[in-house]
Amino acid sequence: MLHFEQAGENLTRRYKRQETISQIQRIKELRQQGRTIPEIKLILSQSEK
Repeated sequence: MLHFEQAGENLTRRYKRQETISQIQRIKELRQQGRTIPEIKLILSQSEK
């Protein structure tokens, strides 16, 4: 649900700050609306296309 870059195995994941913050906010809004995690994953995957 959150996109990140990882240079190799067992290395630190690096998240793009602005994109991640807005994605977390979107997830929080959907949870407040009563959406389940599977529903949120589906909604987010459809919005990426």
